[in-house]
Amino acid sequence: MAVTGAEMFRMFRRQFWLLPLTCLLFPMSVQAFKSVETQSVAQITFDDEGAALDFPASVFFDPKREELYVVNGGNGRIIVYGPDYFPRWSIGSGRDVLTPRGGTVLSDGRVFVVQIKNRVNPTPRITVLNGAFFPELDIPLDSIPGTEGFIPRNVAISAGGLMYVAGDLYRGILVLDDEGYFLRKLQPTDQLSALSLDFEPEETATEEGATDAADETSTGDEFANIPEEFRPRKSRGNRIGSSEATSVGPVKINYVTIDSQGRIYMVSPETGKVFVHDSEERFLFAFGTKGGSPGQLSNPRALAIDEEHGLIYVADYMRHSILAYNMEGEYLFETGGRGETPGWFNFPNDIALTARGEIIVADLFNRRVQVLNVDYEARFFDLEAILKSDPKVDENGQVPLPGDEAAEVEAERFDLTPGAPDIDYEDVGEEMPSTADGGDPSEETDSAEQIEIEILQDLEIPAISK
Repeated sequence: MAVTGAEMFRMFRRQFWLLPLTCLLFPMSVQAFKSVETQSVAQITFDDEGAALDFPASVFFDPKREELYVVNGGNGRIIVYGPDYFPRWSIGSGRDVLTPRGGTVLSDGRVFVVQIKNRVNPTPRITVLNGAFFPELDIPLDSIPGTEGFIPRNVAISAGGLMYVAGDLYRGILVLDDEGYFLRKLQPTDQLSALSLDFEPEETATEEGATDAADETSTGDEFANIPEEFRPRKSRGNRIGSSEATSVGPVKINYVTIDSQGRIYMVSPETGKVFVHDSEERFLFAFGTKGGSPGQLSNPRALAIDEEHGLIYVADYMRHSILAYNMEGEYLFETGGRGETPGWFNFPNDIALTARGEIIVADLFNRRVQVLNVDYEARFFDLEAILKSDPKVDENGQVPLPGDEAAEVEAERFDLTPGAPDIDYEDVGEEMPSTADGGDPSEETDSAEQIEIEILQDLEIPAISK
């Protein structure tokens, strides 16, 4: 097929204008390109008595009163901060809160506090406080069959009042009614490797990612004054989905939360995945990839949902990062890394969201709580729709791109006017003039290749904003 020089110029111009746009769009979502920036806007480092925070292990937020609850793991108290992140008061032994590990607050002001078992608290339990922080209900968890050694970590409350309790070293979560009576277990399943299966009693099994005693020795001095349950453990690598995978069974879950639609999100450090069930506890989908590289989850510890922006945040304890996914579980971006300066983390153990969409991070070994503002722009490109919607589409369906009118003028510089001889791409080699007659090569007619080079040298490619 023969085309004129002007048509060839238009073709090159159109193709090379689209090239940088395609490069931007292809690695991302099919229709979206996101530019994301996070900024640490607050550093919470002291409690209501002016003392330094001692291993803040968990955070949860009351959006109605805009109050932040911080579980201060080192001294067994919960510090309550106002909207300005200034401490107001604390909840401790005077309210029967002895060994808090996590919790949640409801719109009616009730606070559900998860407490672990140790020498000062002989029973793992959930303590329910009223709006004035006086105990209303105490729910023991060690009397439930099959939960020997269960270490509760957090609790989520459904719209119907059901309690979903996640713990360490346990496959699945517990489901209790609104009075605290055990109903059933909810146990997501996945493919497990032989090395991850439990061949020992649950109460003596080591947490996925735990090290041998020899590994603990190397960090023993550094973390000697840290409560055992908060000490970091090195990952043993990704065994899930490997050639050693031999069985399908219930996975270990260490965190659970519920969104406004009643969907249940369960975090599995064992598989590096988040399992999502609907309000009827039916499996919907799972997302996440086990590993230690960007975009992967090494040891996920907590999850928070920003429904306004359609984002799911997951805190990765071992990668010192916060990863963001869309509501379908597609990875979008991450922030953080190990460090001490604002915006960096040292074993983030929990996250929550403020009413303004800020991310609250329990920065455990930096002994602080960080508040991050997420400032992102989303530009959506649907190339086909953009081209079809252009009002200047000609009768042949060709779309003039920005600058096409100027291209007519620029084409004249290369004598590529509509009246110029047609160039057939297939026969261009045969049409190249010969110098066999001794003519001056400098007087030759420009070849298609030469014209293309000259066009590319002078062509201005439209800038695309990042």
